[in-house]
Amino acid sequence: MTGHSVALSPIGLLPTVNGKSISPRKIDLALRYSESHPTVAATYGRLRQIAPTATLSQASDATNRDTALASIIEVKSSAGDYMEATVQLGTWAAAGLEKLRRVAAEVSGTEYVCERLWPLPCWTVVGHVWTLHIAYKEKDGAVIVLGPFVSGGTASHHDVFILLDTLRRLNEYADEYWAWFQRDILSLALDAEV
Repeated sequence: MTGHSVALSPIGLLPTVNGKSISPRKIDLALRYSESHPTVAATYGRLRQIAPTATLSQASDATNRDTALASIIEVKSSAGDYMEATVQLGTWAAAGLEKLRRVAAEVSGTEYVCERLWPLPCWTVVGHVWTLHIAYKEKDGAVIVLGPFVSGGTASHHDVFILLDTLRRLNEYADEYWAWFQRDILSLALDAEV
């Protein structure tokens, strides 16, 4: 997990409104599939042999751009603006889903349809309150962000236990998501070399 703000790149991944790109914003935390796990490292290594310049996420920094992201988190202080956090989160989620679609299309050599993309779980944290959002792409390419779903927090022991349970469930989803990512996104490139 990164502990610093992460910039978005390339700008062409940004969603548009009336033909104009939304201004790029940084996200506070990116939960990614790390090379410290042997299976993940092997998959990334094989992909880099086949496509050395391929990037897997919408992040601009080398650590995050070359790895698949499991979730993103936008954090604000308790005096922070929830709507601003949600716009940043939505912008990043839209760019991430578009990046996945482009990677799949690039490695397969065909147009990858949006409805095959799995949803991306992401959070806003304002003060002690964590809210879950689920982003996905529709057939026409429109990005839908569902939520907010209250998923615990850090204001009380009760909220912490709810948050821990939500994080445990996200970890289960992340395992399934990685299997899908390998099978449906990366295997297109890896199978082409076999």
